[in-house]
Amino acid sequence: MTLSEIQKMLDKREIKYYLRKYESEKDFLKHIYLFPETEGAEECHVCSLVIPCQNEFKDMELQFNKIDGVYTFIEILFGEFCFEMFDHEEEYFADDLMHIIYQVITGQIVVIVRNDLDKKRWVGDACFYLSDDDPVFGEPAFFRELERIQMPKNFIEEKLTSKKQYEIYSYNSYQCIIR
Repeated sequence: MTLSEIQKMLDKREIKYYLRKYESEKDFLKHIYLFPETEGAEECHVCSLVIPCQNEFKDMELQFNKIDGVYTFIEILFGEFCFEMFDHEEEYFADDLMHIIYQVITGQIVVIVRNDLDKKRWVGDACFYLSDDDPVFGEPAFFRELERIQMPKNFIEEKLTSKKQYEIYSYNSYQCIIR
């Protein structure tokens, strides 16, 4: 899908957004990630369609790379979390994209991103669906993980593990825990 097609979809649903432009995909990745992996980044102009979130720290962004003169959809990100929509069937793509946007703006999705501050690298992320009681990616899993993150390090962990940053956010809230 193109930038203009998705803009029309969002306008029709009265979803507010604004545009940001970047000289290259490398610049865009530096904007999104604390420790970006820029090797293999495309040398093309990038346009980001930003849907601002009320958490005031992490927004939802749709990445469009300029390919053959047209800004073409590449990915949807919520903060540092990438939804990886490359395997969606073309006929369902627009509905799937709008479903993700709807889940984020209604607070059904919460994300946890973990970065290693000592080694200066991304460690992992997870997306949880608060309207689901799935034990792996639903509300129970989120609260289990949050409890684990909030637990203080024991003496051995303090000496043997590096400092990690956990960013926990939804459309409405943001929390950063360093341990």
